[in-house]
Amino acid sequence: MNKINVIVISIIILLLAFLGLYIYYLYEEFGSITANPYSDKVTLTVYSEGPKKLKDIANDIKTNNYYKGYNQSTLKWMESLPADCVWSGKDTIVIMSSWDSSNIPTEYVCDAYTLQTIECEVIENHSLGTSKKLKDVYYVRNVEFIKSETHSFNGA
Repeated sequence: MNKINVIVISIIILLLAFLGLYIYYLYEEFGSITANPYSDKVTLTVYSEGPKKLKDIANDIKTNNYYKGYNQSTLKWMESLPADCVWSGKDTIVIMSSWDSSNIPTEYVCDAYTLQTIECEVIENHSLGTSKKLKDVYYVRNVEFIKSETHSFNGA
């Protein structure tokens, strides 16, 4: 081999080594962004009257006095999510894909309310604000239905 071929092969080997290190660095650095810090399953309770469309809930938050003083960055985050199904709980809004949403049975009852208990992974969570009326917002995946409970309203 002549001297030029050895130099070219050496440069290619060095470039491949640096490329490998760079890819490894990117994986280590940015791989953790997609990693779920809440990898354990959590249990949440939602009302059975769902799912609702995310765009409808977002519009409700913008226009309904109930949500007055909401956190605008949380609403922008909600609107940016690829998921489109929303289930509400007493203190929560739970956003998920339609696939995950199909795991939760929907029930409508008169003079009562039904709670659905689910187990899921929280991908990310935010809050709409600090008022007692405002809710925590969870973006979830891998939803599993656990149980359903029907409760009558007091006096009904």
